[in-house]
Amino acid sequence: MIILTSYKNPDIDGIAGMYALAELYKQLNINCEYYIFGKPQFEVDIVCRKYDIRLEGIKEFHIDDKFVLLDCNDLINANKRIKSKNIIEVIDHHNTSTKTSELINAKLSIEQVGAMATLIVEKYIQNNFQISEKSAILLYHAIASNTINLKAQVTTNRDKQAFKYLEKLYPTVLSRKNICEVFAKKSIIKNIERTILSDLKVYDDNLIIGQLEITDIENFVNSNKNELLRIMNQIKETYNAKSVILNIIDILKGYNIIMFSGDNMAVKNLIVKSNLKQTGNSIKTNQIVLRKDIALTK
Repeated sequence: MIILTSYKNPDIDGIAGMYALAELYKQLNINCEYYIFGKPQFEVDIVCRKYDIRLEGIKEFHIDDKFVLLDCNDLINANKRIKSKNIIEVIDHHNTSTKTSELINAKLSIEQVGAMATLIVEKYIQNNFQISEKSAILLYHAIASNTINLKAQVTTNRDKQAFKYLEKLYPTVLSRKNICEVFAKKSIIKNIERTILSDLKVYDDNLIIGQLEITDIENFVNSNKNELLRIMNQIKETYNAKSVILNIIDILKGYNIIMFSGDNMAVKNLIVKSNLKQTGNSIKTNQIVLRKDIALTK
């Protein structure tokens, strides 16, 4: 059997990809299921509750199953029980790892677009299959989330075309208003530490980057600065990391506050590249910078 999966505690892009690709593969008579490693992020829960979508992936897999990694291109962030030789494909929208060469049997389908969900939409179009309403909902919100409502620099024409294609398929269901409602709900953080720890990615050179996508970020940082620094130092110690970055994005106003701890070449390069001003252990951008953008500057 082929198992579709993503990194631990997947975001909506990974969830949308495995959910929708499983439906497509089954229409193509490919024996597959999807497996969620860890707990999906808060935004996934918001979208699924809003549209009454139930995630019913398998609870266990066989060690010799074949795997397709979605929104994940190395074994650092994948389930430790997955053997490198059993990964047959990687579907991702950015290559931030130098370790893809370890995936000796994998077809690398890595294309530079804003959201991995865009690649799944294109697969449906290429195979001339209709996307189900629930798959379309997840893919639509995944594109919106990963491109910050098509405002992020990583957004491509392919993302915009896939986004419009989904809107035309289900015009009474998919709307920018619903996206804004989801963005507003995911800005309500009840437990800062748990939220940050649920969305960490490990990169080469032992760099760890967490990301928050919320509103009114200056007030949030000013009100919680000591707590944020404590959490970052805790992450650094727990993972024995060389450096830790917390990338905080204002999803309505379209800029970032990037906090960092440790010797951080990625931040230094970003400051030089974008002519940014450093204030203590943070920088403020004048446009949206995503986690993958920071990782790629190191």
